[in-house]
Amino acid sequence: EKDNLKKLLTHDKVEIRLRAAEVLLGLDELSGLQVVKDALSNSNATWRRRAATILLTCRRKEGVDLMLQGMDDADVQVRTTSSIALAGAMSTLFPYVKFDLKKAGYDATSEDPVLRGKALEKLRNWWAQNQPKGG
Repeated sequence: EKDNLKKLLTHDKVEIRLRAAEVLLGLDELSGLQVVKDALSNSNATWRRRAATILLTCRRKEGVDLMLQGMDDADVQVRTTSSIALAGAMSTLFPYVKFDLKKAGYDATSEDPVLRGKALEKLRNWWAQNQPKGG
């Protein structure tokens, strides 16, 4: 079944690629993350929102950089969903650490890219120092 889904990751239609990626992530198969990454860079906000929604199901360290990318999106819905995804992933990866985005100064609803950027820089630095090593 996974092999058939993986074939769909190269389908012509974005929605089919994203749906395959979503199902694969649900099966703890990371091969669809590139499709999600590509969708997060799409000029169409609908695809970026869909990608962020898919990240809600990813509780793996491999998805964190994509969540951080989504948290810097121009679209508030992408930022909000990506920040919820990150909080969920952090609670799985660091169950004994209280992860508070607001302490880092991050507010998904802020329209100020400079403030968001500063907060995201703090979060990225923290992640670089604390991310789990190995598989």
